[in-house]
Amino acid sequence: MADRQEPSPVAALLGLSLFLTGIAAAAATPYRAIIAIDEIGIDRALFGATMTGGAIAGAIVSMALGAWADRVQDRRPMALVCALVAAVGYGMVWLVPSPASLILSTAALMPFATATVSQTYAYSRAWYDDHRPGKGAQAMSRLRTTFSAAWIVMPPLAGWIAATTSVLDVYGIAALACLGTTASFIVLMTRPEGGTVKPAPMVGGVALAFPARRRVGVLGVLGLRVPILLQMMTVPLVLTHDLGASLGQVGINAAIAAALEVPFMLAWGALIPRLGLERILGIAGVIFAAYLVLMSRVHSVPMAYALQVVNALGQSALLSITISYMQETIRGRVGLSTALMDGVTVSATLIASSLFGFWPTGGSYQPLLVVGGALSAMGAATVWASRVREDAGKARQTRGGK
Repeated sequence: MADRQEPSPVAALLGLSLFLTGIAAAAATPYRAIIAIDEIGIDRALFGATMTGGAIAGAIVSMALGAWADRVQDRRPMALVCALVAAVGYGMVWLVPSPASLILSTAALMPFATATVSQTYAYSRAWYDDHRPGKGAQAMSRLRTTFSAAWIVMPPLAGWIAATTSVLDVYGIAALACLGTTASFIVLMTRPEGGTVKPAPMVGGVALAFPARRRVGVLGVLGLRVPILLQMMTVPLVLTHDLGASLGQVGINAAIAAALEVPFMLAWGALIPRLGLERILGIAGVIFAAYLVLMSRVHSVPMAYALQVVNALGQSALLSITISYMQETIRGRVGLSTALMDGVTVSATLIASSLFGFWPTGGSYQPLLVVGGALSAMGAATVWASRVREDAGKARQTRGGK
């Protein structure tokens, strides 16, 4: 057992893979709507419809891969293929910027970029459970912090590149980062200690392993995920259209939030034993709702910068705690549970992109943030209710035992 606790190149490669995946997301996400609407010329409704199509495709891809991951001996090839397809998706828009390439990339290829993250997390959790028993939850927190670190480094650099060369170049950065992730998994394939144990058959089926209180919690996580994705699409346009910000300032805004998220993630993690996952998600959802409502009222870029403290405080928990929460949703099936988070994300993208494309705003993007705030508050209440339901169930079992 002692040799298992020695440092392993696999752990370092997992951290590198998630950092590079984070680089890809941090480079492209703040500028996705700007590229589609301002650079390529797609109107807001068509962009929303394209994101909707990508969400539907992503739900199918994510759940299929997640179910398959729990049945194969080696999870590495799936993550490798997802990263490679994501690189093609980003590279297509960068090399051939057109409505056709953007629609094809967003609707058919980019779902694999989302799947790359979930497949990497699922493989990481399975590897740590096999090779570092009892360390999986702590490892997921560290890996999520590594992913967030990319959001500190990349947005200012991407903003500078977008402002000095072309905003399309951020998709080139994302493509190269995904190729780096692909290379990391190629190296992982050569490591004999990088394999994971095939999970045992599920006793009682998914229904027994996925209790009703957890289903309520998943609905709450969905409610919390929609406003996160809605603000990712909306805030860059609020900055540039409503507040007159430059492309560089869009990157700075994202970097401020990411830099603050890292210490906040560690702080929220320390509170898990005292508060529990559901209570933390409920509190964070209310904080994030307050940020969105306040952001809908700002009139200057410095005010938006200042609000990133509130944003980071709420969003840090919503981004990190949900991973551990969802990985424990379906007992004994880390791949399917992690893919369920992926399914929640793409379902949230479906809802968020529909709201983005069709909600009347009167020429300003800020009213969309009020909608996001209301959804975040509702999601927080639902997750909290799932905890109340779980506590009530435990109380009934205790009384029955007496």
